[in-house]
Amino acid sequence: MNRDEATIPSSNLVADATPHAQGFPPSHPHDASSSPPVFTLFSNLPPELRAPIWKLALPRRIIKWTRNTGVNTFSTPKNSTFEVCKESREAAMLYGEYVNVSEPLRSFISDSCLEKPVLFSPLFDILLFEPIWTNLMPVLGAKITPDPLDSLPTQMRTVRSIMVHPHYTNERKKPAALFEKLPFLEQILVAADEKSVGSQSKFILGTVYDIRLYYAADVRKRIPEQESRSKTPFVAVGCLGWTGKERRKMNHGKQDTRELVAVFENEAQMKAHLAGVREEEWRFTQELQLKRPVLKLRFKNLEGGEGRRIEKRVEATKVDGAGMAELPSYSRGTGQAPERPPPYVETEEVMGI
Repeated sequence: MNRDEATIPSSNLVADATPHAQGFPPSHPHDASSSPPVFTLFSNLPPELRAPIWKLALPRRIIKWTRNTGVNTFSTPKNSTFEVCKESREAAMLYGEYVNVSEPLRSFISDSCLEKPVLFSPLFDILLFEPIWTNLMPVLGAKITPDPLDSLPTQMRTVRSIMVHPHYTNERKKPAALFEKLPFLEQILVAADEKSVGSQSKFILGTVYDIRLYYAADVRKRIPEQESRSKTPFVAVGCLGWTGKERRKMNHGKQDTRELVAVFENEAQMKAHLAGVREEEWRFTQELQLKRPVLKLRFKNLEGGEGRRIEKRVEATKVDGAGMAELPSYSRGTGQAPERPPPYVETEEVMGI
């Protein structure tokens, strides 16, 4: 696709401009029920207008960092700006300041090194990793936990935003990772799944408190604020959820492509978001109820040897929010047992429209 063929969904530009400029995602995930309109005149705009639009279109991806057997592994979702056209790729590399963090993989066939490019933007991407939580007071004779940031590639230490896994304990903990080694760090988010912000809020907010305490006590004790190159970063809860078409799927496959859908500073914000998620799930359930298939049951009446078929349509029960319909009663004061149903012959499934 060349530059003249590039089209931009106009609604995405409006929705994404504010979150990317401020460094925070929108309060609610994108709705997959309707397709956004397409701005077909984008290629007619002058370059000085197209360039900042490409910048606003840069996604805030969650880059997962794990370390296995001494090798760094980075799991990165797709970057849409790299796949639109040449102009979008050039603008992304310019404004995102992407760096290649791939580690060469040696081929088993030859001595040549095969590189799988993994591009990381210290300005837009969020680095997710396990900081290794330890006790506040070191245990006498315990083995010293190594700092995972010591193995982080040098070109990634200018990262602005990181996300860490919470510790699910009632005890106060501190990270083995010395966050002050990231001098340009502006934001630390504690990862929380969108469906668990209610049940796990105690541990998640406890981790937020521990990170703030870590900066107030440990970091300021080692590095006085007047000597530190950076101030205490913003610490909050980062809510991960599915967006787009994936939001309505039951099975999402092996790759985790959840995105940052909200940022919380307190429990009230978490409860408000969870209430919205529950309402969205309820609406989705009602849609499934209306789309349930209609069963067409065929019975055979054997009385009198006629052998004629009796057809009965069983439609899905519709729930209008006022409650389920009352279940029928067989006897209801008559004391008579229900009639014996005719023998079952065949069942057909006809999808309702």
